[in-house]
Amino acid sequence: GAAQSTARVQSYPSISSLEPLYEFKLSIDAIVTGVSDPSNWPFIQKRLQNFFGGFIINEKNYFTGVGISYMNEMVYDAGELPNYVLLDKETRFEALENTMNNLESLKSVLGENINGGNGGN
Repeated sequence: GAAQSTARVQSYPSISSLEPLYEFKLSIDAIVTGVSDPSNWPFIQKRLQNFFGGFIINEKNYFTGVGISYMNEMVYDAGELPNYVLLDKETRFEALENTMNNLESLKSVLGENINGGNGGN
């Protein structure tokens, strides 16, 4: 986004801290590919139920935490304007939050289509 090009980042966390997020991206890519075939919907919905299930200890919270930790470990240029840093952090967090919200919406829509309107709950 525009905020990421305006805030100067001095250093990013190590590449190893990105591994869980890369695995998460691969999982999302598989969902995006699989959702085009309605025969996959029950499996995708079950996967999303597991992702969001478990109350506090679930994959959604794990990956959100990994993303937040990564963002918090970024070091911005010492001369960077505080508003640019804040805007960059907000943009990154919103992208993460939107991803989680969209996955949750997909789970609900799939549940409605699979289970005749009960939302899969």
